[in-house]
Amino acid sequence: MMTFSDIRGSLQERLATMPLEYPVAWENVKFEPNGEIFLRATLLTGATDQFCLGESGSNETSGIFQVDVFYPKGKGQDCIPDQIANWFERQFLTLNETTVRCRGVSVLQGEDDTNYFIVPVQIVYQAITGARKP
Repeated sequence: MMTFSDIRGSLQERLATMPLEYPVAWENVKFEPNGEIFLRATLLTGATDQFCLGESGSNETSGIFQVDVFYPKGKGQDCIPDQIANWFERQFLTLNETTVRCRGVSVLQGEDDTNYFIVPVQIVYQAITGARKP
């Protein structure tokens, strides 16, 4: 059972298949921004709790998959955050035997960075999985 990597994989796969032309900075993968628009994907794993009683009861894992949209500073912004939100909203994503439910999507307040204006898009997810066995 590869629950955590399946959760990550299903969310990353959904983003990778989105029909956008912008490069994605994936976690722990070398990325050099070129001064143009790009995305950064980060998995913010939340708690895993017992969902059903008993040693073989299911677990619930929840968290946030955050996609930051980086716009070159001073060049405005467009509808990319809305497109990402629409792409993930109310989706059920399955990888191997793990199904991830996208429970909600929010576009947060953007902020200035040195060379970019960054707009975070947060996808709240939930996965119900089998109990881990030693």
